[in-house]
Amino acid sequence: TQWKKVDEFQKKGLTKSALTEVNKIYSAAKKDNNDPQIIQSLLFKINLKTNIEGDASVKSIDSLEREITIAKEPSKSILQSITAQMYWNYFQQNRYNFYQRTNTENFDKKDIATWTIDDLHKRIGELYLASLKDERLLHQTNLAPFDAIILKGTVRHLRPTLFALLAHRALDYFTDNRSE
Repeated sequence: TQWKKVDEFQKKGLTKSALTEVNKIYSAAKKDNNDPQIIQSLLFKINLKTNIEGDASVKSIDSLEREITIAKEPSKSILQSITAQMYWNYFQQNRYNFYQRTNTENFDKKDIATWTIDDLHKRIGELYLASLKDERLLHQTNLAPFDAIILKGTVRHLRPTLFALLAHRALDYFTDNRSE
């Protein structure tokens, strides 16, 4: 019923009200250790904040990075993959800024707005590889509990486990000519 409220608020253009409701869902999911709902609410928060805030992508990445540090598997792997994609999207949206930068040494790299292309690709690669680290568990993890956050498509049989899904996401990045 809470997700229906979120949908209703979104349809009415009440983004802040939808965000308030999503924050309630997130809190309840955290309390219940309901990882799929935690991830779903994080994704909704990112989407909603993008409509409200100008620098939402950087804040969303920071938020996901913090969430990764406290998440348990297999949710941690999912969040790492999502965060890698967020970094990649950030790069795509700000590509022109990155091409004008030179590499620096001994520079504080806390703010991704100061990163270089090399810094960004290094972090993206680290996250995608980390998302596949617990291969055995990911192979044993059924996708059904995460249906709310997965675009199902018509070829689910080709990616029946969480490992297969995350591996394909990582391969998409590593085989993209623009990721060099």
